[in-house]
Amino acid sequence: MRKDFADVFAEQGEVAREVLGHLRERAVDALHLELSEAPKGSNNLGAYRVAKERVLPLLLKLEDEGERDAALHDVAAKLKLSIRPLRKALAAMLEEQEGSQEEQTEAADGAPEPGSDRHEWAMKVLTDRRLLSRAAVDMKRLGHVGEFAAKKLALICAVSARSGKPIQPSTHAQSAAGKNFLWDTALSLLPPEMVVKRSGLSAKALFRTQTNLKGAVLYIQEVAGSEDAEYTIRVMQSDGRLEYEATERTPDGGMRNVLYQTEGPTVVVQTTTKNHLHPENATRVFPIYLDESEAQTSRIVGSILKEASGLSSNEAEQARIQQRWQDAIRLLEPAEVAIPYADRIVIPSTPLRIRRDARRLIDVVRVIAWLYQYQRQRDAEGRILATEEDFHEALALVSESLRRAWQTLTPAEEKVLEAIRRLPETQRTRNGFKRRELKVKEVSDRSVKEVLKSLTETGYLDSDGSRGPQGYTYTLVRDAEEISLGIFLRPSPDSKETPANDGFPNGRDPFARYRPMPDGPEDGADEREAGASGRNGHRPIEDGDLQGERATGRLGGEDEEEKISANGRRLTPEEAQRVKRLVREGMAERWARRTVLASDHPLGCDCEACR
Repeated sequence: MRKDFADVFAEQGEVAREVLGHLRERAVDALHLELSEAPKGSNNLGAYRVAKERVLPLLLKLEDEGERDAALHDVAAKLKLSIRPLRKALAAMLEEQEGSQEEQTEAADGAPEPGSDRHEWAMKVLTDRRLLSRAAVDMKRLGHVGEFAAKKLALICAVSARSGKPIQPSTHAQSAAGKNFLWDTALSLLPPEMVVKRSGLSAKALFRTQTNLKGAVLYIQEVAGSEDAEYTIRVMQSDGRLEYEATERTPDGGMRNVLYQTEGPTVVVQTTTKNHLHPENATRVFPIYLDESEAQTSRIVGSILKEASGLSSNEAEQARIQQRWQDAIRLLEPAEVAIPYADRIVIPSTPLRIRRDARRLIDVVRVIAWLYQYQRQRDAEGRILATEEDFHEALALVSESLRRAWQTLTPAEEKVLEAIRRLPETQRTRNGFKRRELKVKEVSDRSVKEVLKSLTETGYLDSDGSRGPQGYTYTLVRDAEEISLGIFLRPSPDSKETPANDGFPNGRDPFARYRPMPDGPEDGADEREAGASGRNGHRPIEDGDLQGERATGRLGGEDEEEKISANGRRLTPEEAQRVKRLVREGMAERWARRTVLASDHPLGCDCEACR
């Protein structure tokens, strides 16, 4: 079957280069293949059309002008055509290609002009005091509901490629949980020239790529499609660039060494159904675990029905939202960020991976401050000064990710361990149990099987290794330990405020200082714990909703406390367990109830449940 190489180049880009690379290794010349299939005899018109439509586009890929001219002579001789019209047609194609490249460059630098409506709207985004919360709200308008913290963290990771401090994420969830939809939505806010989307990568694809990855987001839709490239991804994440030297055959039959270089920094976005990445890759990323609860599923179904009824944002409105964010991100300028209070940040010395996690946490603070560059002060050297609020925002977003990484436990693994704890002790620790004996809510049987395997690999369970007709028998070797991150910000020596962590059983736990609401309001109303200062850098927060969002806790008797929420409902048994866990981690019980009971509705919502 004849292969149309011109179309392959035009439509598939990098894939076509790999195809031609394999052909070259087998000494098959794509150009000669096309010429061999050109019309023979006296059909000059047919030969010229083949040359213009199928052969000349291949010559455009030759960067050396001498090689291009020599190949043109070969084409003319093979097809028995005059070289002059071929050269004229090739020159026209080159001119068109250069014009297209210039247009792409203009689009890449297409920041809106000051004074234009686009510039005005972009600046409204960048000067919004609750910029990150606005991003989450706008992503909801684009169709992504819930996952408030995940949306904010996804945007921070994405824009970090442009800031020069790339923050690498990995997104874990079961099939159909919405991993790719989260990233499709978040990345739609970025300028298209920043995003490189791939379904998979070969082992050396990143070494040989012709795509500009500097300051870009490389979106790999599924880890399974890039397992051969784990090493190159790991190096790019750590070093921000790649260098690869290979010995290749030259056209004259000789051999020479060729150095391939790929410049970053690049944010590599990966999604996977696996519970854990390769251990070497896992320490380089912030894992993002999606909400797989029935409540989130209900929200998604409700959003689908709302869209079907025509009540959701229309395509024109969604395009305006995306345009404003893309313009806003284009207006962000490169700048260094200084953290004036860095000497007051307390970070523990264990576990060992804290050596990388500490730098990533600081980078999240820097990226948040950089994103707010139009609202932050600068020092004499022009560096953006991060506020204390930037630190608390960063810690609130990544603390859950760090806790799970340090425990090596995913949400599904926690649920399976909880189901194991409900088994009789003799069955749990002595006689052992089978997979079929576990009833795990919201975790599929297939996922339970994978979780039991990963828990065995990480040392939580022991397996007898006997598959047999009844399956493996497992015993619980160790249970999950309570993790206190021990990361917090010491009060300033001259501060007259009450220390932020006073009054809590575990004041060193960041959850006692600042915790995002798990199913938080979509308007960004993060709950502050009692004792939080409410300061944004050196300025008091100007917020008309201070009493609503930072309640003092005057809530009446114990019976009333059990009903704290926008809709007045009581705790379910599952929510009660979450409250207990938050209290063990250091949160005051009153605020733990508020956090768990918080609905997905924004403050001021006028729906029937919130009136």
